Amino acid sequence: MFMLTWAGILIILLPPLSLAGVLLLVWGLRGRVEFSGPTCKACGYDLRGLDFTHDDRACPECGADLAARRAVRFGRAPKRPVAIVLGSLLLLPAVLLSIAMVGWTVVASTAGPAHTQSTPQLARSANNTELIALAGRTADEPWAWQEIERRYQAGRFAPAEVEAAMDEFITHLEAQHTARAAGANNRPLGWAQSLVQSLMHDGVISDTQYARLAEAYYGPEPAIELRDRARRGEELRFTVQWSRHWNLPDVQVIKALREVRHNSGTIAIHHQGGAANHHPDRLSAQGPFQITGLMPLDLPAGEHELIFVVDAGVVPQNTPFAGRDGTPGQRARWVNPVHTWTYELPVTIRVQDGPTVELVTDLSQYELTAGMLGVDQALVREASQGAQLVVAINSVDALPMPLSFRVSAQWLDGERVRLGTYHRLRAGHASTSLQANLPQGLPPDVTSLRLIFEPDPEAVEATAEYDRIWGQTHIIDDVELQRYDLVE
Repeated sequence: MFMLTWAGILIILLPPLSLAGVLLLVWGLRGRVEFSGPTCKACGYDLRGLDFTHDDRACPECGADLAARRAVRFGRAPKRPVAIVLGSLLLLPAVLLSIAMVGWTVVASTAGPAHTQSTPQLARSANNTELIALAGRTADEPWAWQEIERRYQAGRFAPAEVEAAMDEFITHLEAQHTARAAGANNRPLGWAQSLVQSLMHDGVISDTQYARLAEAYYGPEPAIELRDRARRGEELRFTVQWSRHWNLPDVQVIKALREVRHNSGTIAIHHQGGAANHHPDRLSAQGPFQITGLMPLDLPAGEHELIFVVDAGVVPQNTPFAGRDGTPGQRARWVNPVHTWTYELPVTIRVQDGPTVELVTDLSQYELTAGMLGVDQALVREASQGAQLVVAINSVDALPMPLSFRVSAQWLDGERVRLGTYHRLRAGHASTSLQANLPQGLPPDVTSLRLIFEPDPEAVEATAEYDRIWGQTHIIDDVELQRYDLVE
């Protein structure tokens, strides 16, 4: 479906608007003729009552020869200012566009080969060698790629020139890798999409060049996300992040985590979940989906380098997956792959015998003061068996350090009950409701509570991005308790 842009609408309307502007301007400048008595054209003297038809008749005011041609005026034509202004405004876009085109032409002609901006005129006037170089310099602009495709379809681009043009495009894609972080999503092909699709359909791109194109387009390498510190003997959670929402024409990208190597050998890995999900094919995914798994760590305490081996490939777009449960599977199960390649990604971790989350107690770094952690509401309500204690806890936005606490409540006689765990790991206001069952109910004279917050590092060990929490116990006294269990 053809859709007009604002620029297209302006180009269509420019000729009739300019014509209307010219007509209005001419009409306004000619004025409106108003007939009146005869006056001297030179000075405007009123000649009514005078005989100025004689050859020697002169103007009584200024002495002008009234017998001369057009010396006497019998009317006037005042200008039309409104028409002049409207006509000028209608002509203004055409004038500005003409000035811009002249300036653009001058810049293009003086810039020469080093000019990095493409124009339709510049692309059409270039020979094939110049056009290929222009495409490399202006890879994000349409004109050079459209002209290359036009000449290719017309048979005016030799195979060697096609290869050179693709080399320029691949170089452009490779240069984009430095601007994107590992694991970041890729982008559409852009203005070269139609040309690349035509070349692929015609089988013009060699296998070697297609391999370079695929690896450049789907790069940069995947990102491995996991904690840099791990407890010895635990199952460490990891993620292979390599989101690829866009594809080359007629193919789709897939990936699989083949293995994790250590200098002592291969480390066992499996997909998270039950034993049914432990098959190696579960460590594969297509396009935008990530791979998540678990890795039992039976390594001695100390620093270790792990190598994550990730296979990547492109397969025909409509090819069914042959891996277990419809997954792409490991590389041996990929159906008719067009191209495959492998990443070996080193990751360094430190294995510890004790907790991997540091407890910070240095008051100079951070102190949990009154108002940073509070209670929105605390109440007791009836339950099918006894009563239920509910406490809504909140924290302010500007906590400079993550929090993870085991929370318990204590009342007058010293009895203590566990409420649960409170996490505050990310920026932003957080509010959480914790509750505990009280099978025996609560004495009716209890109207306030003490809340005790004890650091809980193990609760956040599975979270890769956090390696420390506030490590001192925090207490909130005299929390008002609302007793809805006593309401009749």
